[in-house]
Amino acid sequence: AGPAAKRAGPAAKRAGPAAKRAGPAAEGSAHWLERRIFEIPALLGELSIPAPAGLAGDLAEVAGIVRPGQPEVFSPGDICPDNNLLTAGGVRFVDFESAEFHSVFLDAAYLRMPFSTCWCVFLLPERVGRPAEDAYRDLVSRVFPDLAGDECWLPGVRRAMAAWTLHAMTYLLDRSLAADKPMIDDGRAAPTARQLLRYRWRRLLAELEPAGELESLCALTRGLLAATEHWQVPELPLYPAFR
Repeated sequence: AGPAAKRAGPAAKRAGPAAKRAGPAAEGSAHWLERRIFEIPALLGELSIPAPAGLAGDLAEVAGIVRPGQPEVFSPGDICPDNNLLTAGGVRFVDFESAEFHSVFLDAAYLRMPFSTCWCVFLLPERVGRPAEDAYRDLVSRVFPDLAGDECWLPGVRRAMAAWTLHAMTYLLDRSLAADKPMIDDGRAAPTARQLLRYRWRRLLAELEPAGELESLCALTRGLLAATEHWQVPELPLYPAFR
C-alpha cells in the first residue's frame, strides 16, 4: 500500500474501493506508486469531482517517474524524520520495509515538499531544505552527471512531487471531505489531514505553474483548492526546532 498508508489508519486501507478504481497500471507488475497514481480518475468520480481534460495524459507523464530509464538509487523508501536515528556515528536509517531501487527524484522530493509520505509534516526553512537538496544532488550527480543540469534535475523533482501529492490524495481526500482529524491521534504534534492536503496542493502549484508543466494537473489542483477554501485550516507552521 505504500509507506504512508501504514500509519494513516483504517481509512487508508483500500482493499475495497481501490481494487475497483485501479486504473490502467493495476495489472501485472506495475510499481505500487504507479497504481496509486492511476487510481485518481476513479477516486474523483466516486467523489463527484470533475476531472479536467487531459488529466490522463498528465497522470501518465507523472507515472513515468517509476518506470525504467530513471537514474536510480537504493533507498530506504520512507525517509521521514521518525525513521532516522541521530547517533554519534551519523544518521542511521531504521525502516527498510519499503526499501528498493527507485528514481533519485523520489528521494529529492522529500526534501523539497518536505517528507512526502509522513504524518509529522511541518515546514522546513529554506536555509535548511535547499542546502540539503543541493548536497544530495551533488552526491548523485557524481554517478549521473546529467543531474547537475537544471534542465534534467528540476523537471524530475517536480514530477516526483506530483507523484507523491497524487499518492497522498488516494488516502487523504475522501476522509478529509467527510471530516478533519489529526494525522496521528496519540497526542503528538501533527497537522490535520485537511491542513496537509491543502499545503501539498499549494506547494505543488508553486512548482508547476511557473514552469508551465502538467497543465491539466494544475487545473485539478486549483479546482480542489477552490472547492476546499471553506475548510479554513491554518497554514502549516515550521518544525518545532525552527520556531
